[in-house]
Order: sequence, then structure tokens, then C-alpha cells
Amino acid sequence: MKTILPNFAGFYESQFSDIIDREIEMDSDEENLYKNTGVPNYQAGRLAISKGVVSAFNQETGLNLEFIELSSPREYNFTTDKIICKIPDKEWENIKWEVMQNVKDNYLGCHLIMVIDELFTPRSGFIPYYSDNLEDWLHIEEFSEVETMVFLQAWFEMNDFDWDYAEDKPCVYEAADAIWN
Repeated sequence: MKTILPNFAGFYESQFSDIIDREIEMDSDEENLYKNTGVPNYQAGRLAISKGVVSAFNQETGLNLEFIELSSPREYNFTTDKIICKIPDKEWENIKWEVMQNVKDNYLGCHLIMVIDELFTPRSGFIPYYSDNLEDWLHIEEFSEVETMVFLQAWFEMNDFDWDYAEDKPCVYEAADAIWN
């Protein structure tokens, strides 16, 4: 099953773009002068960091998501980068079951409805493609990447995982060195 990694801020003016900027600045420091004489390969850095973020997510959750691709928009005025992953079928079925149990046990206070409200409630200047009605989400037969992400985000929040899972993780910040490849 394919999913979008939830809560990934992308590379435009985010902590992840700062990691790349820091790598370039460190290379240009006097003590490191001429360490790398090539032109930075930003795409290689973004891919390596994205794989590191998936690894950090897996470390935080115990899941085994597999990085598929980094999807970047041509322009950043309406959307941002997305990390597309594959989630093993057995893990997906367990997540879906746990989220549905949370709905049954605590219908109006369930984590799924909180995520749906956060992501899909219409507001000024925003008309969502996906429904903000919980009942519509309980009867999905074939999940899209977005719908899978919503369930994954609800499961993540149900288990009180730390949204700062990627901060200070070597698998993320050391990946910025890939810009010199």
C-alpha cells in the first residue's frame, strides 16, 4: 500500500532546507576551505534527507515504511514536497484496525476525526477535495495515498509518538552530505 508520509514539512523554508544550507556553509568555512570544489547537487541532498526522514519515522514508530520517491511541486504556492512510501500490507491492516477501534471506542473524540477536521475542514480560501465527514471515511473500499496518510497520521497521534522524530537524528542531518555527490 502506498502512502504519503504524514506531517512532512517539505524543503521550502523548512528545517530540512536549513540542514542543506548548513552543510554548504560548513563547507565554505575557512577551516574546510576547498573541501568540496563541486557544485552542490540539491536534488541528491533532498533525496538522501527524505530517505533519512523515513528511517527516523520508522525508528520512532517501529514500522517498516519503504521510501519510494520524493514528489516536489513545480511551484510551492499551493503545495509542498511529499515523501511517498510503501507500507507493508500487514502493518497497514493493523494500523487501519487500530484506528477503526479508536473510532468505535471514542466516536466523537477519536483521533481520526481530529485529523480529518485539521486537514479537510472548509475555510476561507480552502475547499477540500476530501470529505470532512467521518462517516465517509469509515466506508472507504480502496484507499488513496492521501486517505492512507490520514489513517497513518491518526494512528501516529493515537500512540503519542513525537512529531519531532527527525530532529537531531544522524540518519537525517548526515544525509545532507549527499549534496556533494
